[in-house]
Amino acid sequence: FSTSDSEFAFIDEDRIVYRSGDDVVSVYDLNKQEIIKDIEVKYLSNVYVDAESEHLVMNCASTYQVYDADSYERLGEIKKLGELSGYQEFFALDDTVMAFTRIIDTTEGQKDCIFFVDYISNETLSVMEISNYTTFDIKMREGVAYIAYDQYDEQSEMTTYLQAYDISSGVVKWNLEIEKSDLKLMEISRTKWINNLMIATGNEIILVNVENGNIVKELNENVNGNNIR
Repeated sequence: FSTSDSEFAFIDEDRIVYRSGDDVVSVYDLNKQEIIKDIEVKYLSNVYVDAESEHLVMNCASTYQVYDADSYERLGEIKKLGELSGYQEFFALDDTVMAFTRIIDTTEGQKDCIFFVDYISNETLSVMEISNYTTFDIKMREGVAYIAYDQYDEQSEMTTYLQAYDISSGVVKWNLEIEKSDLKLMEISRTKWINNLMIATGNEIILVNVENGNIVKELNENVNGNNIR
């Protein structure tokens, strides 16, 4: 099949889930090489699997639909608030927490926010206002959200940052300024004892310690090859 990377995900080593039609999500067994389950989901755009491979989350027009990854039973839904934030809806999924960006109306006017929601209990854990910057990506692990974003100053000059945000307390643990502004990719290891987060730019890979925000290593590519400093 042909699909985009946002329309499929690995459930585990044996199964993938993907959008197989306008309103259909299919689970494919890699060993049997056959579809073992079709799930009808209307207005689907993306499909996600949580870090522990226990839940499937379907991104639909006005809701996030949550399913059990083994029984494929529908567990519930999270209703989206407000309007789409910017040109892209940023979304992240951890064990039981989802993060998504939306624009909401308040007494002070419209605000661009990141919502952190426990998608099992349907409880909003935290709301972070992001009106002063443009989100690039969000990753979460063990109750902390790592947010890469671009911020503009009064002269419209852009600076790129990586921020660690404690979801339960709403406290920013650290904020790292990144010299390179052409971010391409951000990943974090699911292995608990590996404390590095990776950022890839157009010509550099940066490893950041998730505990303190210090740069651990930078891998540069130049005319002489790869240099590690």
